[in-house]
Amino acid sequence: MTSSGQRGVWLLALCFAAGIGGGHLLARQTAGSGATEAAVAPVGTDPDAPAAAPPPVNTTPAAAATPRPAAAPLPPRAQPIAGYYDELAARATAGDAAAARRLADDLYECATRERQLDMAERLLDPDRRGPGRRPPPDASAANAAAPAGDDFADRRLQAAEHFVANAVEAEKRCAGVDPAKISKSAEWIRQAAIAGDLEAKLCYAIAPNEWNRDVLSPQWVDWAERWNGESAGLVREAFEGGLPEAAAVLSNMYTAWQPRDPRPWSGRLGEDPYWAYAYGLVAQQTLPPALSSRWAETLRGQATRLSSEQIVQANAWAAAARSRIRFQAPATGPAPDNSLCGNVRRAGAR
Repeated sequence: MTSSGQRGVWLLALCFAAGIGGGHLLARQTAGSGATEAAVAPVGTDPDAPAAAPPPVNTTPAAAATPRPAAAPLPPRAQPIAGYYDELAARATAGDAAAARRLADDLYECATRERQLDMAERLLDPDRRGPGRRPPPDASAANAAAPAGDDFADRRLQAAEHFVANAVEAEKRCAGVDPAKISKSAEWIRQAAIAGDLEAKLCYAIAPNEWNRDVLSPQWVDWAERWNGESAGLVREAFEGGLPEAAAVLSNMYTAWQPRDPRPWSGRLGEDPYWAYAYGLVAQQTLPPALSSRWAETLRGQATRLSSEQIVQANAWAAAARSRIRFQAPATGPAPDNSLCGNVRRAGAR
């Protein structure tokens, strides 16, 4: 394993151990390569240096497959998973992206049922640390706009009821499913990504530990090494396919990783201020207003590391990308069917 590969694998393990995998928590908190950038070539950090190209990315696994339409409608979610698992598994193995994505979402729901109950418990226990804990009575004036005590308690109760309802539904839907099959959700999300599902490309690439939680087992290490080689290429494909959130991820991939940064994809493509800024421009111009304002602040900091010529070129490249690629509207509202991939998008892939 290369040194960069080792860093990626150990970083994944540390991220998981620290409890910062993402998924539904992300949604609540924020709700091939050179050809893509060739439209406008950047100048190097030195204005007199030759144009710099981004590092090559191994995209072979993802590039080998092409999207295929679903052979048949997906079964209703009201049906028990055990009743249609074999059918969807056969379709997914044959290259049906929708079938693979459905299996990944369903099995992830089965695997995280206990976590749903734990989240509900955290919300219902005001003395327990957690995301739903009531603010202290002596909160500073900066929190003056926070919900009043009764409103906060009502919202906390509603959220807890939502988590419990999800867990009860999962228990019914997952009855009779072999635990060995539940552990395969990581392979199905990868299969969906390779078969062309854009959201699957993104959330497999940036939430790896949500899909495979058997950290540091021999199988997990092999899986993490494969993720290390595929993730950047899949995010590029999601960007080319029109997911605006992929632009945000690519900007972070060109931003130097910091020891306190929980995102395992940060710095994956090396530190390149130009491309971090260029992709950040696309993110700022295509994401929802709340996220766009955050990116505007990030871009101001990134611009200080570029020459005026580079800033002009980056703006031209971003405009060309938005003209060439038909970006989807940002995902808003609750994710359908509690989909992890849908929640990752709604969090702005942060």
